[in-house]
Amino acid sequence: MDHATETPALRDWLAARDRAFLAELLRLRPDAATPPPRSSEVLAARLQLRASARRVLPGLDATALAVLEAAVDLGADLEPVPAATVLDSVRARLAAAGAPARERPTLAQLRTALDALRQRALVIGDGPGRGGRFAGRAGLAGRALRVADGAWAALPPGWALLPDPDRPTPERLRAALAEIDDHQRRLLDTLVEAGGLGTTREADPAADPALPVPRLIAAGLLERVDHATVRLPAAVRALLRGIPLPEGRVPLRPDPPATLPAGDADARGAAAALELIRGVRDLLELLGGAPAAVRRDGTVGMREHRRLAEALGPELPRLVAVAAAAGLLGVGAPHPLPAEDTGGDYLAPAPAADAFLAAEPAARWAMLIDGLRGADVDPAADRPLLSPEARRADLPALRTAIGDLLLDADAAVADPAGALLHRRPLVAVRTPPAALESALADLAALGLIAREGPAAAATAAWRAARAATGAELAARLAPLLPAPTGDLIAQEDLTILVPGPAEPALAAALARFTDVESTGVASVHRMSEESVRRGLDSGMTAAELHALLAERALGEVPQAMGFLIDDVARRHGLLRGGPAASYLRCADAAELAGIMASPAAAGLGLRRLADTVLIAQAPLAEVLAALRAAGRPAVAEDADGAVLDLAEEPRRVAEALPRAPAPQPADAEVIARAVDDLVRGDAAAAAGDGAGGTRIGMDDDPATGAAAQDLLARAARAGIEVTIGYVDRNGRALRRRVRPVTVGGGHVDALDPAEGRVLRFLMHRVTEVVQEAPPVP
Repeated sequence: MDHATETPALRDWLAARDRAFLAELLRLRPDAATPPPRSSEVLAARLQLRASARRVLPGLDATALAVLEAAVDLGADLEPVPAATVLDSVRARLAAAGAPARERPTLAQLRTALDALRQRALVIGDGPGRGGRFAGRAGLAGRALRVADGAWAALPPGWALLPDPDRPTPERLRAALAEIDDHQRRLLDTLVEAGGLGTTREADPAADPALPVPRLIAAGLLERVDHATVRLPAAVRALLRGIPLPEGRVPLRPDPPATLPAGDADARGAAAALELIRGVRDLLELLGGAPAAVRRDGTVGMREHRRLAEALGPELPRLVAVAAAAGLLGVGAPHPLPAEDTGGDYLAPAPAADAFLAAEPAARWAMLIDGLRGADVDPAADRPLLSPEARRADLPALRTAIGDLLLDADAAVADPAGALLHRRPLVAVRTPPAALESALADLAALGLIAREGPAAAATAAWRAARAATGAELAARLAPLLPAPTGDLIAQEDLTILVPGPAEPALAAALARFTDVESTGVASVHRMSEESVRRGLDSGMTAAELHALLAERALGEVPQAMGFLIDDVARRHGLLRGGPAASYLRCADAAELAGIMASPAAAGLGLRRLADTVLIAQAPLAEVLAALRAAGRPAVAEDADGAVLDLAEEPRRVAEALPRAPAPQPADAEVIARAVDDLVRGDAAAAAGDGAGGTRIGMDDDPATGAAAQDLLARAARAGIEVTIGYVDRNGRALRRRVRPVTVGGGHVDALDPAEGRVLRFLMHRVTEVVQEAPPVP
């Protein structure tokens, strides 16, 4: 291997970068920017933390992860490796596995992938291009790279995309696990709990091949370390722990996904958003009138679930999830309390619901989109409403990955799942099909994507959502919605067609005296005797209803509608009630006589004062409800005879449900300040360099502990020896040269070549790890 070109330490490499590179690096890895790092040394320590690498790796495509894998397999996590060798290795391994040329990434694509790793500081090194990029046609002779500490260790154990004839595939390992007996399974489970390393006489190559351990070694489920030690392969450990691994051939060539014409995606997205907005509005109004009691565990019981589902349909779980994510729902004691209060908590609208109900459609849409950004509830989960078991922490990132994938395609992607497997393999592999479908359904319901069969396309709403939030987002969404209309079409079958989203005033009026029959961009409302009576009860008059229809209707109003209004109004208001506790009056003495003879009279404590006046011992609202149930609707009036609306005040709880924080994009000002601090810190720092090799002294800084663990993990993969300084149980400081075998669980198991036995070192007792520099030819 050519070692002529060395790569500097990460801190020195970062110190040599220009401001533009550092700003982009911190944009891609924002966790390293807060608080602003004081120097490149501090930034390097943060970037090499395994937790930081775990955040950035899911954003890489399969090509970049394959390049990282090839580099590690060539030892680039231990020492510099020629960049050309890494790229050639990817293509050679794919060719050796029989992958067709059209499925193998080109050198230009591999160089671009290498730049993606370099820009994220996952590999260290400079290419021949401008700013040290590897992309371009210039040769790579003399150009080397090294994998940054923590980069490969942050991937799931056993992760591999490139074919390797010496490594069993996950499919083969899964099949082998299915064939082992109970004794072998218990043996493997014990090794999983013990850290993956075990000692046994059956590890001897001369042992009887019919014994359990030799059979497991032959099946590829165990690895022989020496004549008395076996190790559980990382891929087997992952499968036993239920950690998903790539199976089958993952597409490594970054070709655009197969697409279809997007058609009227924006219009279909807007229609879906209006339907969801209507559903959330209906949910808030329903819960505002009759909050849903929750159980002691904080979930909604089946009886309440059925009540809500009967009114709102099968989309209830998604409506609750979206409304809760937007801060529109809360759990607590509502005000005012329900008439039959049980003393427990209720699911009811939160204070923000009033602003939502009063807002224009675009503002409502923006509120729901902003809420979805951090929403981690899976509406498709078969769990009670509000159950914490319905949460998936990876849902926000999954939705973002899908939406961005579709947005970049600029057309309808025929197979979103297949495209996600290349674009974000770490996300795709750990996402069950049901979770992917739920994420797509969430985006489609909010109008952020439009679906047609398995195909999906991003809409202009997703582009707006990626660029803005709040009021600015609402302003960008407004042009995507159909213009509100104040017109209606009155039809002979007593239905009213609104040919577009109704203006707020028209929508409020229609809600008072009609029932919604169908929804969408256009909506159909039905008039009936009951609905017209409801409108008159709310204070509308027959003349106002006639005037509204005449003013708003396109064309003539059918006579049947006028007859219905007049007929209901003729019988409406004959019976009048007022507080006595309450009273009833009616010009028709026979009507009152019929009421006195009805079963409702006894329960209300009715008594006749005159032929046209009754008084009741029950409150007026209770009297009116009982009479309405008995088929004798009455109208409430005040002392002057004006109609009163006795509808109850909508109920509200004091606080919204807790919401998962939405992922925050990197703030440009924070990044600029961090870059300024880096430049000043590096200018003030004293330049210095250590001796060859790697020595990590342990202290209280988590970064040094992570670096030591990464060094041990690299040594275990490469099979090289290191010197470990540690303190034994008697407090004595000792040093021992060993070959690490397994690292994890707070300890390292290492083989002592001098004694030929495996030793276990607890990480909290390790004081230093030293790896000598390799000889340079």
